Amino acid sequence: MMDSPVEEAAVTGDGTRNLGDEGIQGRPTVSFRDFMAWLGNAHKVKNPQTLSEASPLDLFGWLDQTSISPEELTKELSEFCGIPHVASIEEADVEFKTLSRPFCEAKLVVPVKSTGSRQAVVLSNPFDWETLEDLERSIPRGRHLALLLATPTTLSSVLGLSRGGGKETDSKPSPTEEEPAAPDSAPKKAARAYHPVAKLAVELLGRALEEEATHLRIEPRGSGSVVTAIVGGRTHDLEELSLETGKMLVSRFKALSGLDLAKKRTPQSGQLEVRLKGDAIKLRLSTAPDSSFENLAIRVLDPTSSAGPLDSLGLTPGQEELLRKMALQKEGLILFVGPFGSGKTTTIYSLLAAVADRGRTLVTVEDPIEHRIPYATQQEVGPDAGRRALLQRAVKAAPDVLFLSEIKGLVSAQTCVGFSKTGHLTLSSMNSSNAGTAVFRLDRLGVDRANVADVLTGVVAQRILDRLCPDCKKIGPLTKEEEALLSPFTDELPETVARPVGCSHCRGTGYQGQEGVFEVISVGPRMSDLIREGRPIAELREFAAARGDLLVGDHGIQKIREHLFPVKDVFMKVLLEEGALVSGEVEIVPEPDALILESEAEALGVVEVIDDGGDSESGLLDQTTILVVEDEEGTRFLIEQILSKAGYKVLVAADGGEALLM
Repeated sequence: MMDSPVEEAAVTGDGTRNLGDEGIQGRPTVSFRDFMAWLGNAHKVKNPQTLSEASPLDLFGWLDQTSISPEELTKELSEFCGIPHVASIEEADVEFKTLSRPFCEAKLVVPVKSTGSRQAVVLSNPFDWETLEDLERSIPRGRHLALLLATPTTLSSVLGLSRGGGKETDSKPSPTEEEPAAPDSAPKKAARAYHPVAKLAVELLGRALEEEATHLRIEPRGSGSVVTAIVGGRTHDLEELSLETGKMLVSRFKALSGLDLAKKRTPQSGQLEVRLKGDAIKLRLSTAPDSSFENLAIRVLDPTSSAGPLDSLGLTPGQEELLRKMALQKEGLILFVGPFGSGKTTTIYSLLAAVADRGRTLVTVEDPIEHRIPYATQQEVGPDAGRRALLQRAVKAAPDVLFLSEIKGLVSAQTCVGFSKTGHLTLSSMNSSNAGTAVFRLDRLGVDRANVADVLTGVVAQRILDRLCPDCKKIGPLTKEEEALLSPFTDELPETVARPVGCSHCRGTGYQGQEGVFEVISVGPRMSDLIREGRPIAELREFAAARGDLLVGDHGIQKIREHLFPVKDVFMKVLLEEGALVSGEVEIVPEPDALILESEAEALGVVEVIDDGGDSESGLLDQTTILVVEDEEGTRFLIEQILSKAGYKVLVAADGGEALLM
């Protein structure tokens, strides 16, 4: 036996160089992609896409799709990177005084006895930069990191992680596969199989899927970090982690989605598709770094699922019937408006599924595809297919119905209006508040009001509120405070109202599920004239109310009477804004103490703050409030995180029209 694995590696052949203690190198000087390209040529891999899609953090995970063994891959790594490799590690050579065993098990590394100024560490993946950084920080001061290579099976055996006669199997699926690996392929996947963060990522995604969570967030809390889930519009803690584990979890998701691991101070966005319980789940990722942590927001999408029935959204029977009639028309523009996160896209999906017909061609341009629509050709905006190009392609196809997921600027607005004028039906959404503000925003985007008046068939405005838990809500008489909130908006006050309590069924929150509050406005000849004449928002809404349309505020009060929502929620999320629009008394709306204007920069850009001196007269705010206006979700999330940690109460808006109303 050699004196140490360092000396053994220095004298072995098999592609290693004759290196003394000072010659064994630290980080590789070549890139992961260069190595994979070289490997593909050397082994003549039949499917090069297998190599191009491999992740630097999952170096051994793709081997089951090739004839390359872990031992061969390790030798190739050694030759290409100039890092010695060892076939085995003797127990006497292991030195856990340098690095603790829990650390080594988490990172799948083994420290071995070294001489001179080097500290030798055996690992399987020299391209895991985060592990290399952790190793450089953890080795004794004054010593330099020296790397040796071994297969994951060899490392797992030394660390006591091997099972079943020395062969490893996956006890949990990785984020990219569901079933445990077969014994013969186990060594090829050992690097990720026994990485605790990889297992944790799978467990968290599995729990999120079981609870039907729409979002996951990884962010710091105190001296550690926390993973939170948004289920039914409400946030709850999923897992509390150490700060280091939280960082590793963020890096895991970044690596799998192809984001740049080296960029930790710049917001990034990416996407990832995983298989859990037989279903293909799409994840949309947005990072929002701060001074000490790289926050991560994950949107969970199940594109294979279908939208819920139209009658489950909270529409009245009359609203549902009117909406179906508008969707069955052959031409025109139907806009779905509401604040960000108000459920507009869900309503569109449910409507299109309800009126789906083989006799009508339907093409969609979506970002992202959230549900499947029957008989539709659905196209998703992605890295290789820009939004404008897909939209132009969809228009050239001349379908009977075009669905654009969101109007974001002048090009998409003009395209929707122009396509509607050529005898087609177009559906789209906007981050606006109601029919009047939707017309106002289109006008601000540069679309002529006369053109809008010519094609606009209807506008569906909505809010989404948390529904009271049916098992524990408490019904009682209207209090004086609640009467004061409702009396400006209705002459018929309810005798009893419901309030949240909390029980085991609702996790103690008092709420269970969500439901919409709607107004469905059909644009007839008279309203078209009002739009063409440039009449103000309040007048448009007065006309709609006078002809008997149920406005969103009236619908909210109706649901208070039905004991679905508490008075305070409807007042804060619906009635405050309605009062400002109908009466013109914008003072009743809580004014922010500062306004952050929308940035045109890719990340934060130039952020301008307009300070009003903090003289808010509403009396509703206990702390300084800042309104953030930004249409890019990742940047909006970043700014919100920064300001919230600075002690501000943050209101967010996705566009200027919504911000003006707030």
